[in-house]
Amino acid sequence: MSITAYVINLDISTERLDLITSQLNALGIAFERVAAVDGRKLDLTTVDDYDSARAVQYMGRGLVGGEIGCFRSHLSVAERFLASDARYALVLEDDTQLLCNPLELLAEALPDLDATDPDWLLINIGNNKLKYKSSLSRYDVDGYAYELSAAHYFPMTISAIVWSREGARRFVEEHRTIFAPVDNYFRYWLTREGHGYSFWPAPVSTIS
Repeated sequence: MSITAYVINLDISTERLDLITSQLNALGIAFERVAAVDGRKLDLTTVDDYDSARAVQYMGRGLVGGEIGCFRSHLSVAERFLASDARYALVLEDDTQLLCNPLELLAEALPDLDATDPDWLLINIGNNKLKYKSSLSRYDVDGYAYELSAAHYFPMTISAIVWSREGARRFVEEHRTIFAPVDNYFRYWLTREGHGYSFWPAPVSTIS
C-alpha cells in the first residue's frame, strides 16, 4: 500500500513536533514534516484568495489569520502529496494522539473502500462526532473495533485525514477562494458532493 504520512507543524511548535514524532517512531511510521503557514503573520487585506464578503455571507463573520493559515497549510500538504508517487496521503496535525496504528487500519480498509467507491475523496479519521452515516465495514486493530462509514454530513475536526489522489487534486484545483475554515469547507464540499468517509470511533484523537 503506497501511502505517505505528513505532519503539519508550526516552526515554533517544537514540543508538539517532538510528541508526534515519538508516537510515530514507536509505530515505525516514517513521515514528512510540512511547515504550517503561520496565519498570525498575514495581513488579510493582502491575501488574494481570501473572500471576506463570502466569509461573512457563509459563516456570519470574517475569518482570522490562523484560519487562513490552516487552510493554506492543508493546501500545501495536498500539493506535496500530488507531486509524489504515493497513492494515498495520511495527514496529521501536530497535536494528534494516535489510539492505534493508523497504517494497519488503513491497510485493511482502503482496499475495501477502493472496491466499494473508486471515486472516494477524503476520509476523516480524527473526528469527535459522526452523524448521518451509512456503515460499510468493521475492522479490529490493536484490540479496538473501528467502523468505516459513508459520512453524509462530513465531520468537522480534521486533526487526521486521508486523501485519495483524486480528492487532493480536486481540493487543490477547485479551490478558488477561502471563505470558511478548512474543516467547514470540507463539510461544505463533501456534504454536497458525497464520497466523504469516516471511522467511528475515531482511531485518532487530539492531545488535550
